[in-house]
Amino acid sequence: MPAFNAASTIEVQLGALAAQRDAPEWELIVADNGSTDATAEKAREWGSRIRGLRVIDASARRGPGAARNLGAQQARGEMLLFCDADDAAEPHWIAGLAEALGTADAAAGARGYAQLNDSASGPSDWPAPLFSKPPLEDLAAAPSHSLGVRRSAFDAVGGFEERLRTAEDIDLCWRLQLAGFSFSAAPRAVMQIRRRTGLRAGFRQAWAYGRGDRVLERRFGPIAQRRRAAPDQAAASPDPPAEGSAEVSARRLRLPDLEFHAYRIGHRMGRALGRDEVPPLDALEVR
Repeated sequence: MPAFNAASTIEVQLGALAAQRDAPEWELIVADNGSTDATAEKAREWGSRIRGLRVIDASARRGPGAARNLGAQQARGEMLLFCDADDAAEPHWIAGLAEALGTADAAAGARGYAQLNDSASGPSDWPAPLFSKPPLEDLAAAPSHSLGVRRSAFDAVGGFEERLRTAEDIDLCWRLQLAGFSFSAAPRAVMQIRRRTGLRAGFRQAWAYGRGDRVLERRFGPIAQRRRAAPDQAAASPDPPAEGSAEVSARRLRLPDLEFHAYRIGHRMGRALGRDEVPPLDALEVR
């Protein structure tokens, strides 16, 4: 669990993880990525209620991908499950992902939005475990707030790309599949997601998502072109992704006009103006 200034939310997630049912033996690594609030202290207070809880200083390298990689380095298990500090895992989240990883190299859980939010729907809601997006629409993608990966597969592709500040989770999902690892859905593993509140926060999140889409298209464009030119070489996803994407699905929701338009404008601006600092992948780099 990467955490940065999450003192106001992390205890909800810790309480949810403490209430897991039917899960195999597990440990929890909270990777504090340089918080300036009481995130680490609040997490340590749960040590008596969560067996195997460790809080590590993950401030040496900043960013969500770096925090997750540092946490994974400290983990002892063969299965790595990733969640965020502002959400809440449903009781069978660990068991559901562990079950899926019994037959797959990576798996994604489903998402719910009713428990931690006031409104019934939001502009970036996507409840299904998997989705698709350009430029590799034939491969499944999933966010890292409900994601499981076998350590052998995670290590083989070098973990999360730390230079990415957004879309690092989709980047990992695609690199895993391009390297030949299997990826499946774990619908029984449900994570309740906390949305950003307020127009400004929603706009900034949408900008980040749009910027991430731009980075992905540039980074994986060469590979996508080769796969389209030689479709017989494109391995089909073992669990086909759902049609469309979270951005497309937002158009089907009945949202307050102002909230929806702020999200849409933010996403388009991020996609058009966001700068990327990660070079394209001319060939898949498997470590």
